[in-house]
Amino acid sequence: MTASAAEPTRVVVGLDDSEPARAALAAAVAQAASLGARVDAVVAYGAPNYWIDLYAVMPPPIGETQQHARARSEVIVAEVAGAEALEQGTVRVVAVEGHPGQVLVDEAEGARLLVVGSRSRNQLEGVVLGSVALHCVMHAPCPVLVVRETGGRSAESTGQATTGAVLRVG
Repeated sequence: MTASAAEPTRVVVGLDDSEPARAALAAAVAQAASLGARVDAVVAYGAPNYWIDLYAVMPPPIGETQQHARARSEVIVAEVAGAEALEQGTVRVVAVEGHPGQVLVDEAEGARLLVVGSRSRNQLEGVVLGSVALHCVMHAPCPVLVVRETGGRSAESTGQATTGAVLRVG
């Protein structure tokens, strides 16, 4: 599927509180600038499920949870890309309920690129992708850039570069 004339060119990036996601956001902003595209920073969230002594308690309205996910993500975007990216609309935060891998694949429909951070918790770090990144590589409808940080800490704090590779095109 290609973007319609009314829909801007998009780069979709998965966003959460992790350092690999922050590195992915920075990479997505750079890629979008070279493509003249908008960045859709997508955060997946799960609806709360409260149980007390085997009795279900009504969760807060989904909109509140979505608002919290969006607000948390806007703070991350402002820290990584600057508040002006949100104000100017070059980065848009999208909060969607669901499993992160499937949410990202769905949101990548019509996008030029999907960017995800990889934070595999496997002992073969750097060799094996995390489950969300792997799901995206296997199922995304567009090229996927997987970004990971070398050294395991923030590239800014260590002076080490962030690396990435396009694992699947088309």
